Amino acid sequence: MAKAFFVNSGSEANDTQVKLVWYYNNALGRPNKKKFIARSKSYHGSTLIAASLSGLPALHQQFDLPAPFVLHTDCPHYWRYHLLGETEEDFATRLATNLENLILKEGPETIAAFIAEPVMGARGVIPPPATYFEKGSYVYDSNGKKYIGHVLGRRCRLAMF
Repeated sequence: MAKAFFVNSGSEANDTQVKLVWYYNNALGRPNKKKFIARSKSYHGSTLIAASLSGLPALHQQFDLPAPFVLHTDCPHYWRYHLLGETEEDFATRLATNLENLILKEGPETIAAFIAEPVMGARGVIPPPATYFEKGSYVYDSNGKKYIGHVLGRRCRLAMF
């Protein structure tokens, strides 16, 4: 990595990612490519944009969120959301299919990016199925989308007694 962009918080980092993707698409003459897809049960921060990206109803209620440019897709928590008899591989395939269907329903020309934590941290440490990002990358790459991965879960506490 040749360059870094420093901000004060994860919320600010996610807001900046949205602005950079919008700027990029505007510069390329694609002003309609503004929608972001995030995952339900995810956490991206507490500012208006970051809270909209978050898939937690408590962050949406009473604030008129999520913003209209934010869409949510399935949470990749296999143990909670798999169907009876569904393998992890089948679960990952179903989620990739649902993601593709969402992109097609909204119109690929309107979707700017898919934002996701590599390991979800808002509800514990929840890794997705092994092939989740591989299957998903085919979906968003083939539809001309950008993937934004980020890590908010690097929290450390130091104390002296």
